[in-house]
Order: sequence, then structure tokens, then C-alpha cells
Amino acid sequence: MSMTEFGFLLSELMERRGMDAAALATALAERGYEQANEYLLVAYMQGELEVDPRLPSFLAGALTLSFEEKRFLALTFTYGQDHVRAPSDSLLGSGADVNETLT
Repeated sequence: MSMTEFGFLLSELMERRGMDAAALATALAERGYEQANEYLLVAYMQGELEVDPRLPSFLAGALTLSFEEKRFLALTFTYGQDHVRAPSDSLLGSGADVNETLT
């Protein structure tokens, strides 16, 4: 399955918290994100749909993101939706790693 940089980061954040797409969709729905469903999340991650601009703020709450994780999410939301990449190292490494990935 191919994913965008946004998708890889979201996948990594979910994995770190022991969540799958269904669990994240439930957490998003509990926070008031009315479009929450696992199929939509997967479509966002694979780049099949442009990510809803409201989603990152709901993700920050649902995943209880740190400041650095929010920063990486913002970068990949802004610049990584159309960049498909193969799985490799963590996108949550150093800031230099993310900057290299996004150029």
C-alpha cells in the first residue's frame, strides 16, 4: 500500500499509541469530528483524498500529541499530502530528517 508522507506520519503516531484506523476514528468521533470513519482516514493516508483542513486539530486532541509531534503533523499536512514515499525511517526523528524528507 502506498502512502503519502502525511499518511506515514499518521500511521506512526497511531502505532506509537497502539491504535488502528478504527480506534482513531472512534476517538475522533468522540471529540466531535463528524466525518470520522476508518475508510476516510485510510483514503487520506493513501493520498486518495485531500485531507480535511480541520482534521489536524482533531488529531492533536485524539492522539494527545506533543508539541514536536504537532509540528511534524503540521509540516506533513502542509507539504506531504502529495509526496508518496516508501516506508523507511521514522518521520518523527530529528528536525533535519523531516526537512530532508520534505524537500
